[in-house]
This record gives sequence, C-alpha cells and structure tokens, in this order.
Amino acid sequence: MCAPPAPCPQEPAAEPQREAARLEAEIARLRRALETNAILDQAVGVLVAAGRLTPEQGWEELRETSRRLGIELRDLAERVVAWGGNGQLPTGLRARPGADTQGHAPDPACGGGAAR
Repeated sequence: MCAPPAPCPQEPAAEPQREAARLEAEIARLRRALETNAILDQAVGVLVAAGRLTPEQGWEELRETSRRLGIELRDLAERVVAWGGNGQLPTGLRARPGADTQGHAPDPACGGGAAR
C-alpha cells in the first residue's frame, strides 16, 4: 500500500487575500471587456442599418473613424449608439469632405453623408 500524501504546508494568511484581490480585479476587467464588446456590437449594428453595410464593413468603418479622429473605439461606439437612438450626432464628429448626403442615411461615425 501507498502511504497517504503528506499534508500541504499551511499557506500564509495573506496569500488567500492576495488571490481574492487578484480574482476580483480579473472579474472587473472581464466585466468591462464584456460591456465594451456589447457597445461595439451595437455600434456596428447601427452602422450596418444606417449605412447599408455588411457587419465587416461596419466594423472597419468604426475602427477607421476611431483612428482618423483620434477617439477611443469604445467612446466612438457609445456616440454611434446614442446617435442611433436619438438621431443627434455628438459634437466633434464631422462629415467626410465630399460625402454624398442626398438619398442616404447619414453616417453616424463621421457626422453625415453616405457610408463607404
């Protein structure tokens, strides 16, 4: 017969507290990521509907506009979602030069005009 395993040495009292704090931080980070993903998905949906784009084109438009205007992707997504809900474009988002605004829904990410 095998001998029973040796008992584990006792962990210092601070170790479970550190692990609990680490797990709480991880949970907070994951919640934030989940909320961000939801906002990004909603913004892509608004762009798809307003600009008659595919989801891939909507995602690319959101990323490109964020980069071009120097706005955090999540912040831009929140603005696009708000625009989709109330039709009011936040200040700071401008139309692309030469954008065609006749007969097309405005591109919420850029302040008006047709989406690419």
